[in-house]
Amino acid sequence: MTSGTSRGGLAILAWLQLVRLPGVITAAADSLSGYVLLNPGWQLHDWDRLIPLAAVSMILYAAGMALNDVADHAVDQAERPGRPIPSGRVRRSHAALFAAIGLVVGPGILYWNREIASVIAMALAACVVAYNLWLKHTSLGPLAMGTCRGLNFFMGLAYSPLCGVELPLAFGLFVVGITMISRSEVAGGSIREIVPGLIVEMAALASLGALALMPGSRPADWDPRHFQAILGISILAAVAIAQLAVGWRAIRSPEPKTIQKLVKTGVLSLVWIHVGLITAVLGPPAALPFVALWVVAFLIARRLYAT
Repeated sequence: MTSGTSRGGLAILAWLQLVRLPGVITAAADSLSGYVLLNPGWQLHDWDRLIPLAAVSMILYAAGMALNDVADHAVDQAERPGRPIPSGRVRRSHAALFAAIGLVVGPGILYWNREIASVIAMALAACVVAYNLWLKHTSLGPLAMGTCRGLNFFMGLAYSPLCGVELPLAFGLFVVGITMISRSEVAGGSIREIVPGLIVEMAALASLGALALMPGSRPADWDPRHFQAILGISILAAVAIAQLAVGWRAIRSPEPKTIQKLVKTGVLSLVWIHVGLITAVLGPPAALPFVALWVVAFLIARRLYAT
């Protein structure tokens, strides 16, 4: 009994590592943030939309991570032999089946509910496939990954007639920067991707801060002098400072460990970007659930890798 329980626990752990569980949680924050930002009067009865929305984001992210490791099987055998598929803890065929089911079921949940966001979910699923199977190792790889996360954010925004593409574009740009940096996290030894990646991230954060202060992004009675605006922009500034601090260490010592730390910080910072935006537009109380999401993702990331 003990041996069987132990094997079962190790199998579950392998699957949680495969899907990058901390990142799955940050994916839920993307779409939920989009919904909350443009629906400031949301109430508990909106859970019939919020729960499927979060579920779709998490399913598509998990499916994408599984497909990532299926596609990179040969590379991981040489560079990351301890990962679930090359180590034999998860069968490649099982991971491929899981990815295929997730990429169909995810958009299907919103389509079943006749939500307009289902069209965006389908586009996101297609983008996930294109990134993992064709674009990842090309010059378009970072742009494709940024598009995936931008679409995930846009999926929540689409529930409002006020939605625009500016916020998801700027958010996706930040992910482009993370992805640029991640390309050197295995080999290390070069700052060729780190510096441009950090510059892209800073440009994205500046754009997000500016968009949060624009008239179209806030309720009619919002005033830029309000405390919530200062606090929200300060949170975005803190994200920038944290990235630059970790980035400086990676520049000084461009080893795999320091670069992986920079990438991990960037991934977990995605939730804080949402916290900053929601705080600036709607106030701190509306952002508290997203702080809780970050705490959960951070605690899990101490045990499971997020990149």
